Amino acid sequence: MLLGFRSHLIRVHAGQLEQYLAAIGVEFIEAFSGDDKETHEAIQELCLSWGRRIDRRLTFILPDGEVVGESQLDPGFLDNHFDRPEISGALLQGSTSSVRYSDTVQQRMIYTAVALRSGERLYGVLRASTPVARIIYPYGSFGLVAGPVFLLMLSVGVAVLALVLRKIKRLFAGLENEVLRFRDSGYAQPLSVRIWKETEGIIDSINSMGMQLRERINFASRQRTVEKAILANMVEGVLAIDSESRIIDVNEAAARLLRVSRKEALHHRIEEVVRISDILEFIQKTMESSTILEEDLQIYDEKERFLRVHGTKLLDSAGKSIGALVVLYDNTQLHRLELVRKEFAANVSHELKTPITSIKGFSETLLDGGLEDRPDAMRFLSIIAQQSNRLIAIVDDLLSLARIEENLEQGEVALSTGRLRGVLDSAASTCQRRAAERNIDVRIECPYDVSARFNPQLLEQALVNLIDNAIKHSEPGGGVEVSVENREGLVCIAVKDHGCGIAREYIPRLFERFYRVDKARSRALGGTGLGLAIVKHIVLSHRGNVEVESEEGEGSTFTICLPEPLETLFL
Repeated sequence: MLLGFRSHLIRVHAGQLEQYLAAIGVEFIEAFSGDDKETHEAIQELCLSWGRRIDRRLTFILPDGEVVGESQLDPGFLDNHFDRPEISGALLQGSTSSVRYSDTVQQRMIYTAVALRSGERLYGVLRASTPVARIIYPYGSFGLVAGPVFLLMLSVGVAVLALVLRKIKRLFAGLENEVLRFRDSGYAQPLSVRIWKETEGIIDSINSMGMQLRERINFASRQRTVEKAILANMVEGVLAIDSESRIIDVNEAAARLLRVSRKEALHHRIEEVVRISDILEFIQKTMESSTILEEDLQIYDEKERFLRVHGTKLLDSAGKSIGALVVLYDNTQLHRLELVRKEFAANVSHELKTPITSIKGFSETLLDGGLEDRPDAMRFLSIIAQQSNRLIAIVDDLLSLARIEENLEQGEVALSTGRLRGVLDSAASTCQRRAAERNIDVRIECPYDVSARFNPQLLEQALVNLIDNAIKHSEPGGGVEVSVENREGLVCIAVKDHGCGIAREYIPRLFERFYRVDKARSRALGGTGLGLAIVKHIVLSHRGNVEVESEEGEGSTFTICLPEPLETLFL
């Protein structure tokens, strides 16, 4: 036990010396500023000065073991100390102590050594030594008694401290569980555990921070939900990529335009999922440009498409580029409408120019003396009247088409439930004169009790156009059949002829304004080129659709399908 007490005293003394040496070592490091001679003289002065102040023998040894500073002896007469255990230990561990017999001072000494470093440089080792007798013997006989008592008190204190620490550990384990529950509940259930009165402020602060954090998380979650909803419902495509060309986010509209899967595209490089070279080139230009870019792209993949793209850099709060944002607009439909508009303007000009040119030409002929030749004058006047009627028919059809489109856009087409047979008979009667001229038999097959929701005037106009077209394109002596059937909640009116038929490639464009399969034949038969366009818009105003079936040489069938009324009337 006495040996243990003695060892304890030596360890305490060595520990204190290590702290002293580390503190005063700064002055020794600062002494390394001149040449070697000046440095060695400064170190020797420090050893003498600090040795007197702490009443210890101080020795400074260079990393190679040379002694350059000694407070009690002349350093020039001392051997190389590199092999001293405390020196080698300090060089390896930073600091160490040893108790051994000194041949120099002829007694057992406590050696404490600290390696002095600054950054990566090792300046040397500062060592302090104290006789063992100076530490142990002052306690005298008191040490023999106090040592065991001290150790006994220390043992009791350690045991009590262990019990206290165990209790504290259990309390903090409970606090840890409470914090985990607090976190897992989304900070909704505050901490209720109390360890000591002094910790109540800490617990309250944690609860307060948890509430604030929960509010911020909820706010961020709501904001993210709103952003997702906005992106998901945008018609425009939005694509965000980072500085390494990886996709940060892409909405469904952009995924459709780029022909990719949103789920598979996220967090992949843009060139791995997008195969459209024009888009990739535009993104690269956006990443390199400091301004907003805007281009019109014409894309060829499954079909021709026209895209309007906007690109700008993504910047962080410090203004540093972190990627790019690209917005895509599908202008394909707008481009097609623009082409239709241009074609319509050109067709209207052409269709109006033909009768106007004829009227002007024959009028000038009459004014130049053609009135004197009565047979020719009558023929010219007949042509003028015919072309005037054609001009009036074109204008009437244009006005009718414009009126139907306006009513369709404003939803002002009045529909009512009624019998179809009356409208079919009225339309056939309107076309009877032309049918008689061509010896065409118009037959109607429709039960009198079939009804639908329709506008009588508009539906009759559409049927007159279809029946008139069927008569025009039927061979003299032929027939036209008008029939009605119910088909999966629709009332379908079919107008069938046995004429020349229509080639399959022309069918998709039949309902365009002024489109004619056989222009010369259509004009010869008196058509304006707007009849089928009027039929299409009338059917759309009835929330229905129109279909075409045709084979060359076997005739054509045009079918108007109207929604069946909620309660079919059988009167």
